Amino acid sequence: MLSNILLPLLAGASLYIFSSPNVIFLKYLKLRIVIASELMNPHIWFWPILRNYIPDMLWGYSLVFAVYMIIDNNAASMRMLFYVLVFSIALELLQLFPMIPGTFDLLDIFVEGVAEMLAVIIIKKYEEASET
Repeated sequence: MLSNILLPLLAGASLYIFSSPNVIFLKYLKLRIVIASELMNPHIWFWPILRNYIPDMLWGYSLVFAVYMIIDNNAASMRMLFYVLVFSIALELLQLFPMIPGTFDLLDIFVEGVAEMLAVIIIKKYEEASET
């Protein structure tokens, strides 16, 4: 279960770092990464998906598993999904104000919600398999 938290976090951070070496959280970490790659070409059709949505999906997925591990008792419920979605929406809404730097995007909320629902389904399947 821990790998469902750590691997998506690392993969999302790596994608973000390598697709956007000048992002704010790297400045906080005092890191500067220079990558020269054809993958980073913003004219490639999948660039916006890779850059803007895949890391958010991975982090939303990871968040559900983190909450599940913390609560650890039938946490994969609609209630947990509701709280995680509210948290994700709140973070996105905070980007409308100068509290959290970033760009508000409704599609971010949608893709995070899809990833969070997928994580809940996976946890439900895991719990059902554990009961038998």
